[in-house]
Amino acid sequence: MKRIDTVNARPDINGDGKTGFHDNADISGQDATYIDPSWCNSLQEEIANAIEGFGTELNPNAKNQLYIVLKALADDIADLKQDVKVGNLFLTMQNFADSEAVAAYKGYGTWQSVGDGHALVTKASAANAQAPSFMKTIGQDGGEYKHQLTTDELPVFKLNFETGWPAGGSPPDSTYLGGWNGFSNDEAQDGLFRQNTSSIGNDDPFDVVQPSITIGVWERLT
Repeated sequence: MKRIDTVNARPDINGDGKTGFHDNADISGQDATYIDPSWCNSLQEEIANAIEGFGTELNPNAKNQLYIVLKALADDIADLKQDVKVGNLFLTMQNFADSEAVAAYKGYGTWQSVGDGHALVTKASAANAQAPSFMKTIGQDGGEYKHQLTTDELPVFKLNFETGWPAGGSPPDSTYLGGWNGFSNDEAQDGLFRQNTSSIGNDDPFDVVQPSITIGVWERLT
């Protein structure tokens, strides 16, 4: 590309050292700026190269080919700047007040917050027998912060304790199951009891939250 440089081009009309066009009406006897083939060819090839360079053939009947090329380029650039596509997540350490604040920060899209103190896990395969069912559908949630063991979840164990009581008496915290007319080294009727051990534990659920760091998670909707 070159600036017009014909004999009556107006010096500095577009800035210091930048010649340009002028009707030259303010100069007596001076014609308007001439256009010569050299400048026209320069302008032609500048535009034609831009159009053809992006893979478009010149069309003598179209007057918007340069616009179409530049518009497509601008759209591609805008698309590249939108690094989070619709349906994907934006993870951030910034504490945005609401979805409008996220849109202002990103410069595009509408957003919604995802999760409420949830950890993110990958989708489990249908063949994964150990994974709970909610892990096999994207967008589902599950799990718990605290868990209280059921009897079935306890490990198998035994408690040892000593027993002894006077003949004819009963051990503390026991249930009488019956007796019979037999004597064992004494003159009192023998009895059968079911005994309880003393209580242990505080009946509190235990914490199942792994060491974590909190982030903001936003899903792009549009």
